[in-house]
Amino acid sequence: MSALSRTKGATFERAIVKEINNFFESEGISFSCKRNLDQYQLADLTDIDIPFHAVECKHYKDGWAYKPEWLKQTVEAAGEKIPVLIFRHIPRISWVGRTVGFNLLYAL
Repeated sequence: MSALSRTKGATFERAIVKEINNFFESEGISFSCKRNLDQYQLADLTDIDIPFHAVECKHYKDGWAYKPEWLKQTVEAAGEKIPVLIFRHIPRISWVGRTVGFNLLYAL
């Protein structure tokens, strides 16, 4: 993975953390999440941990849908938590949440 690719991914993760924290604040939830920096040294860790959820972020230049291996990675890293895959293909952002019994896809 190139330095530019890592920088792009880290920037996207920071943007997602900011959005999640803005949501928590607007809803009166006293919780603040942050990026999991250990993910770069250890395998099978999610990008962002929030209560009951494990968030994986992917930012790619081309495409319009998530790759199955991204969701597999997210599910494996989540363990007992609800896996959440957030991916962005320029110029749009998409959210995939997986819960027991069904998959949920929102494209903005």
